[in-house]
Amino acid sequence: MSIKSTVFTGMLGNPLNIFNFVCVIPSLSDVETYVASTTFPSETLQDFVLHFQGERVKFPSIPTNSGEWNATMPEGELQKVYKAYRAYMSQKYNQETGQLIYWAITDKHDISIWPRRLRGDVNGSDKVFGVTLKGCYLKGRGDVSLDNSNATTTWMWNMTYSFDWIKELDATEVSGA
Repeated sequence: MSIKSTVFTGMLGNPLNIFNFVCVIPSLSDVETYVASTTFPSETLQDFVLHFQGERVKFPSIPTNSGEWNATMPEGELQKVYKAYRAYMSQKYNQETGQLIYWAITDKHDISIWPRRLRGDVNGSDKVFGVTLKGCYLKGRGDVSLDNSNATTTWMWNMTYSFDWIKELDATEVSGA
């Protein structure tokens, strides 16, 4: 290894990877450890434009985000993801009557996502930073493509959540979570 590489890794420490993360989803509490893939949500500032002497001058404005978060969850023979999804949706909507069951702002919940260090344990005690998606609710699941040509492909649910805003967490806020 060159001297430059050694200095760089010495300053950087161990790099984070994208496969070592923790998701906590209260509405699917029994399957929260089964999130196979997802995105780490972020926000960007909007532009506020003023016209001054014929020129456009931009200023930063309020942050904006996509407002939706997707998580891919593998299903098993015990149908834990399916059962948790059906239990959650039956509390919100009656398919047979078309009735949207009353629910309040308190029925929303928060989803937390943390990357972990490579040496982190399975309980996620080595979290470095994270985000909490505030005001979440499960919108639904995506279609699953069926294919009988590959017997080893795992059934994956694509769950979509809606959220209001993102709270950034640093290491001191996630260590106790």
